[in-house]
Amino acid sequence: MVINLYAFTKKKNSTAQPTGNGTVLSSVQLKEETSVLNPVIIINQNTTGMPSPFNPAYFNYAYIQKFSRYYYITDVRWINGLWEMTLMVDVLASFKTGIGALSEYVIRSASAYDGSISDTLYPTNTGLYRNKEYFSNRFDSTGVYVVGIINNSSNAVDGAITYYMMTNAEIGQLKTYLMSETFLSNNGLSNLTEMNKDLVKAVFNPFQYIVSCRFFPVSYATATANATSVSQIEVGWWQINVSAKRMPPGLYVDLQSDAVTMGSHPQAATRGDYLNHAPYTERIVVHPMLGTVSLDPNKITGGQTVKVWFRVDMTTGECEAYIENATEAITLYRTSIKAASDVQLAQIAVDHIATTQSAINTVGSVVDSLFSGHVGTAISGAATGILNHLAASQPIMQTSGTNGNRTVYHIAPAIYSYYRALVDEDLAHRGRPLCKEKTINTLSGFIQCTDAHAELNCFDPERAEIENYMNNGFYYE
Repeated sequence: MVINLYAFTKKKNSTAQPTGNGTVLSSVQLKEETSVLNPVIIINQNTTGMPSPFNPAYFNYAYIQKFSRYYYITDVRWINGLWEMTLMVDVLASFKTGIGALSEYVIRSASAYDGSISDTLYPTNTGLYRNKEYFSNRFDSTGVYVVGIINNSSNAVDGAITYYMMTNAEIGQLKTYLMSETFLSNNGLSNLTEMNKDLVKAVFNPFQYIVSCRFFPVSYATATANATSVSQIEVGWWQINVSAKRMPPGLYVDLQSDAVTMGSHPQAATRGDYLNHAPYTERIVVHPMLGTVSLDPNKITGGQTVKVWFRVDMTTGECEAYIENATEAITLYRTSIKAASDVQLAQIAVDHIATTQSAINTVGSVVDSLFSGHVGTAISGAATGILNHLAASQPIMQTSGTNGNRTVYHIAPAIYSYYRALVDEDLAHRGRPLCKEKTINTLSGFIQCTDAHAELNCFDPERAEIENYMNNGFYYE
């Protein structure tokens, strides 16, 4: 029998085969009661091809053509003038061709991999990378005022209320005019000489027809694009010479930020896109109108764009806010907020209920005193009643709404990305996730399969050993 001996180094779980013929020995004998899987061969000094001197520690690998198998040399002994060499079959090298032709489900590979599959083999360390990208802030701190007024206009958009859009200067003109004596004289109120001027101003209060005033952080040009320009507005029964924009019914304005491109995890280019997702990446939007919003990083990846947009109801100030992955048209966050801030209104009015009650009390106290014969008390009571009546008739200040906070309109919105760093990998010996059915010989290096079936022409123990290697990881070399 012929045997080829080699001094050959390889990994135990490798299909690598030695090159060349090595040292060829002829007329080699098999020991009686041996096996194909673990044969024992006998070599004497006269064996053809026997090197002289023969160093038994030099050779560690063998090939027996008769059995079509490669073997590890596990021991060499000198017995009665003969060398006895014990072998153990190397199933991966022996059946390399057959293994290469198998089509198996490969879960990890060093030569091919899918970077979108999370690789939990490697833990993170304490390293943390940070990145910040700014959005454009479509909210305008100059803004526009929307005033709701009850009037007799045929253009009322919500019942009896007509909404006008004004600049800050136009609001100032309206306020100045309504609080001026010009307003009284223009509307014939200054001619009521039987009433003093202060009482006229208290009784005839045009501010009571202004039911709301809100500041919207929307640019005037954007907000009024579909509004109608007017040179006069109606306040109650009166017309005021103030320029404004009459708002159409159901007006809403869309405010949309520019698209911000998401950065990638610093290790994603070499380790895989899965690092751009949880738990390795965290993305947080900090927005003056929304506060702090954590986004689902599994719905965004590096290179995709994110937008923030608002749909503002210009009547109520209610707003639908969205954050979306613009690349994939995926909504990442949605909420309802109040986009407008109320502007406080003040008006001078008469407490008519208190006045009436005071008058009744005054008359009653005088009559009771007179019938009881206490004239002094009657005079005193009457005097007291008169004073109370006058006090109740004095104008009082009434306010509506509060002035909202506008500081947030100046804050630049941004998206923060936090990336957790992975420890170094061992691609050559551990591979990366592939999770595809592949023909083994289309890959190289480390390969790990799952539920491998070695349908090969071999003994059953050999098949079991091959499958065990394939399922636990081997090297196709």
